[in-house]
Amino acid sequence: MQELLELPLDQPLQDIDIQSVISILEKAIVAQQTTLGMMLSYLYRDQGGVVENVHQVGEIKFETPTSGSIRVAFDVVVFNACWDTHGTDPEIMILHFNLDEDAGSVKLYSPSWPERGQDEI
Repeated sequence: MQELLELPLDQPLQDIDIQSVISILEKAIVAQQTTLGMMLSYLYRDQGGVVENVHQVGEIKFETPTSGSIRVAFDVVVFNACWDTHGTDPEIMILHFNLDEDAGSVKLYSPSWPERGQDEI
């Protein structure tokens, strides 16, 4: 399973330098923190976790002029009334991105997590 989130960017990407692109990406991550948390929550839904407090950690790394990776840190909050548990676990994940200059957006891809198959009886 791999999640995809497309975020709009507040400025066009044509004919700007790499530092400006980095600044635009950082602003988009801050502005869409809640939406990004919802995307990452899909990866933890089997454990009953919800992702909160998503923020960038470290530098944005470019592999090509329009793609690269971003490290994000976040808290996975797990609450289960039946088991009387409530905990917060800090996590770090690398998200890959592709810039779409024509649409003025960035596509963020989560790591690919294999889905659990059926248990044998």
